[in-house]
Amino acid sequence: MNTRFIVGVLMVAAIMLIPSESIYAGTISAETSSSSVKLNWSATKCSGYDVSVGSKSIQTRGTNATVTGLASNTVYTVKVTPFTNKKVKQYYNSKTKKWVNKKPKKKFWKGKKARVRVVKKALTSMQKTIRTKEQTGSLVLTFKTDSGPVEIKGSLVCGKKKYSFTSDASGIAKVPTICYGEYDLTVEDPNGVYFLPGKISITVNKPSDERVIPVMEPPATLAVVVDSEKSVDSEIEVTTDDGKLVASCETTLQKGYNYPIETDVPVGEYIVTVETDGETEEKTVEIRSCGVLYSALFKVKEEE
Repeated sequence: MNTRFIVGVLMVAAIMLIPSESIYAGTISAETSSSSVKLNWSATKCSGYDVSVGSKSIQTRGTNATVTGLASNTVYTVKVTPFTNKKVKQYYNSKTKKWVNKKPKKKFWKGKKARVRVVKKALTSMQKTIRTKEQTGSLVLTFKTDSGPVEIKGSLVCGKKKYSFTSDASGIAKVPTICYGEYDLTVEDPNGVYFLPGKISITVNKPSDERVIPVMEPPATLAVVVDSEKSVDSEIEVTTDDGKLVASCETTLQKGYNYPIETDVPVGEYIVTVETDGETEEKTVEIRSCGVLYSALFKVKEEE
């Protein structure tokens, strides 16, 4: 047999028996929540895996792991590094200030002897970038006026995020899933009746929250009308049913219709008093709806 051929075969066999450190060409799959990530990765021949997500790290022998305690809506680098129990020598290079596998020249020993340590043989790691989900909660809003709950449309806006809602007959609007953040509240009443008392911001930072939102409605208008058959001095007052003064005036009524008082009032009962020539007349006016004109009509006759 050809001697050169035998030597060549033996050399190839020897090369095939030399263990080599191959590149770990695995892949990572990740399923994130707002505070954790579930990881799975392809297996390689090793003793176990070091898994790190940001500053969090764990060690496992399997090909999956769950890392918790993460911040919401945050970008993290996931690193999976397989390790083996095989030991290798490393030498400290004082020039590069790094541990290396090859013994450095004597001038880089930093002493009479080279610094040596024995470590586990490193294998090539793989990486993946992930982003955790935004933290979410639920929100219940109750819209009320002084006269009771209202049905209304509206929205919550935070940057590009917008959540629309419609309250029911009880004034309740539910937003079952909403990202944490500070939202501006707007109402969109198609009839233009109800409005907010001012700018309202709502901070969502709980798994569930409930808020009562005060809603304004345009007041009713109460007009005092006096049909007078003569010119006469008068004193006119509008009070609530518990005696609180709402409006008053002293004026000289002219012949014909006079409109001495016109004032905005909320829903309720009001007492209107007109005094002329020592005579007093009183009427009770019930304001039932907002945005409506109510009148109290009085007549002053000519003396016979």
